[in-house]
Amino acid sequence: MTEIKRRRLHVLLTSVGGLGVPHLIGALRQLPEFDLTISGVDTRPDAVGAHFVDYFVRVPPANAPEYSETVLEVCRKNSVDLVIPLSDPEAVALSEAESRFAAVGCTVLGSPYDATRVAVNKYQWLCHLRDSGVPVPRFHQPRSVDAVDAALADLGFPHKRVVLKPAASAGTRGFRLITAEFDELSHVLTTKRESLLSPRRLHVLLREATVFPQILLMEYLEGDSISADVLVRERRAACVICQRRLWPTHGPVEAAVLERDVQVDEAIERILRTLPLRYVVNIDLVYRRAPREGGVFPVDINPRPSATIATTGGAGSFLLADAMLDAVGIERPSKDFRRLRVLRYWNEKYLPVGFPEIGNS
Repeated sequence: MTEIKRRRLHVLLTSVGGLGVPHLIGALRQLPEFDLTISGVDTRPDAVGAHFVDYFVRVPPANAPEYSETVLEVCRKNSVDLVIPLSDPEAVALSEAESRFAAVGCTVLGSPYDATRVAVNKYQWLCHLRDSGVPVPRFHQPRSVDAVDAALADLGFPHKRVVLKPAASAGTRGFRLITAEFDELSHVLTTKRESLLSPRRLHVLLREATVFPQILLMEYLEGDSISADVLVRERRAACVICQRRLWPTHGPVEAAVLERDVQVDEAIERILRTLPLRYVVNIDLVYRRAPREGGVFPVDINPRPSATIATTGGAGSFLLADAMLDAVGIERPSKDFRRLRVLRYWNEKYLPVGFPEIGNS
């Protein structure tokens, strides 16, 4: 095995206000392959990651016309080698400007623009997979209240639950499970996360909306839920690490088992043949029936590192580090993977009152 020399590298992380960012930064600093300088950007001056990076700059939102140019200027002034997008809107904006970053010697750790644009829209992505022959759950994008009722009926409601989510959103934002019978008031008052929704309330919300929202209705799959981090090389999966959800049933994962899954591997290979994805991506898949029966189906994708990518390091193969090595042209043999259980809990950062903004631009 060839010994890898410790390489100096300046990386820039976006969206450093995410809850998992401090842990991610800590994992990056422990990498034996790199002598890292870490910069961070976020729209908020009080982003938690600002207090863990070496340099922080406040930037406009990713949908602002000046976003890419602002980040590009930060990279140009500070000789940043690698930009790692940690949100979908930023992945889209940075992929579109990829050639301009390359011109100043900076690599965007993401997929090409056309693939990223498709992947961040859940409806377009499912349509793309279906049209490419990849098995997907049944789904609809209704354009009216009547179309919602027709879609619910087609998906087996009220006898079966139905998933509602925005056509384009990050993580579990906007996820709701439409169910015919439950005590809605009790659910609102007693749960930490309001994930269930009655058809009556959905009708009221849609009829009151000024503009009909772009929503996705999808069949509810009842089997094991898998979040798969994938290292991609030449449109093939070089490594797949699955987080099988233990709890909660929906929302951010608090407990999971990290493992390998042959059926998930096969499904991901089919997906990768349809889109020119690069570096590291995250794909959510669910088995149709509990626990692992009826086939496994893709339900979501992040064309970027996941919020929990550092967890793969705990399993012995930190996929983001592998992607970073790929980006700078260093090949590394695959590391051993160990199956383990992961529990996620909070940590805290204490600051004096009136702590000043860091590097506000």
